Amino acid sequence: MNFKSKIYILAFAILSVIIAACNSTTTGPTTDNRTPLAVTNLKATSLDSATIKIKWDAPASQTDSMFAGYIVKRTGDDNSVHTDTINALKNPYTITGLKQGVIYTFNVLTLFKNGNASGASISWSPSYRFVNNINDQPIWIYETASKLGSGLQLYDIAGGNAPHTLSIANCADWNFALDTRNSAILIGSPTKITYNYTTGTPGITEISDKTFDEISLDDVYDSESLDKGTFNEMTIDLTTKTITNNLIIIVRVKESNNYNYAKILIKKTANGWLQTAPNGDKYLECVVSYQVKQNVPYAKRSF
Repeated sequence: MNFKSKIYILAFAILSVIIAACNSTTTGPTTDNRTPLAVTNLKATSLDSATIKIKWDAPASQTDSMFAGYIVKRTGDDNSVHTDTINALKNPYTITGLKQGVIYTFNVLTLFKNGNASGASISWSPSYRFVNNINDQPIWIYETASKLGSGLQLYDIAGGNAPHTLSIANCADWNFALDTRNSAILIGSPTKITYNYTTGTPGITEISDKTFDEISLDDVYDSESLDKGTFNEMTIDLTTKTITNNLIIIVRVKESNNYNYAKILIKKTANGWLQTAPNGDKYLECVVSYQVKQNVPYAKRSF
């Protein structure tokens, strides 16, 4: 091989190295360090004494290619801790195995594939749900003319915890009452219904100014504690309420300076508020969500 050929071969080798260098990257792979947006409008509702359901408005990050799901972290004031990773289809999300009266904080985090996350939190406690009374029958409060009881004890400790419909002879145990006199349908604080209480005086029950028009108690989600409303000893005249579904109210039962909070659903039928029992008496049917632990108004939102 002559000298000239060697020069050509060397030049070609050098050119090949230069081309290879130009085609290679010197900056390395690009890392996406973005942080997702947090969920908004986080709310909760109590389904029963061991179950809570939460829901939220999804952030725009849910449609991002980096989206990896949600983390739901639960901590309780009983020192319990639990974490779940869920997908977007689990909103609303149901949490089971809880304890009535324990205040849990649920932190919902939007998670990206790079591990970054951001979220919002809400504190909540499960509460008892009663569809039936202590006799395992629907919860009925009867018209004033009935002898079967126009007052309701929301939580009957002695009789098995469920609500108990009571006559005026047991008015001292009333927490909620019905008055159908004078062409009205009054519900609310027994102390504001002018029955002739000759065997005692009902305790104090206060009614919130917040009401809901929903099919079920499951549909009433809250983002703030129930004591945020204005409470008064008062009655509500159902004949003046325009309700499409059922009326849901918030009440609190006072004992000394402590309160037990509850939600009461008043059923409305196609024929109106009052239904007719087999014996001919008129009645209202109720569903009750009751918090046994005092001064626990269910929810408190934080960020």
